[in-house]
Amino acid sequence: MTQHRRWIAVVLLVLLAGTALAALLWFGPEAGLPLPDILRRDQTWQAMQQRGTWRVGLDPSFPPFEQLDEEGRPAGFDVDLAHAIARRWGLAAEIVPIGFDSLPDALKAARIDGIVSAYPYDERLTRDVAFSPPYFDAGLRLAVRRGSNVSAVNDLTGSGTG
Repeated sequence: MTQHRRWIAVVLLVLLAGTALAALLWFGPEAGLPLPDILRRDQTWQAMQQRGTWRVGLDPSFPPFEQLDEEGRPAGFDVDLAHAIARRWGLAAEIVPIGFDSLPDALKAARIDGIVSAYPYDERLTRDVAFSPPYFDAGLRLAVRRGSNVSAVNDLTGSGTG
């Protein structure tokens, strides 16, 4: 077997293992499959199982992803996503509104079990928290007044008021 084929075989095995683990985590509780030992030993997971709830922190000031409805209840895409994930796990989602800057601290202090929010990846936090892959990328946009001479980001070069 050539080095190239070995590399492809290793990559395929890693992808297969990752896919199997993801499927077990996503569908396992729903299908009555046992969870891996690492999850059974995880204190957060155990506490969630005992409570029957997943405490989800989010900052409700980013519509349409997260906001408060007319009655002051959290609503939006991230709230719906948290409820869907919790259902898959056989749990109820308990939404905990928290200011954006306090989300990581609330997670570290175990006031919440996870964050489902417009929280950007921050490499500095990866020692203490795990990030999922992003599930939405809005990209960057430039908004200017109608009739402006600016039509692209490059038009801003050298336009400082210095």
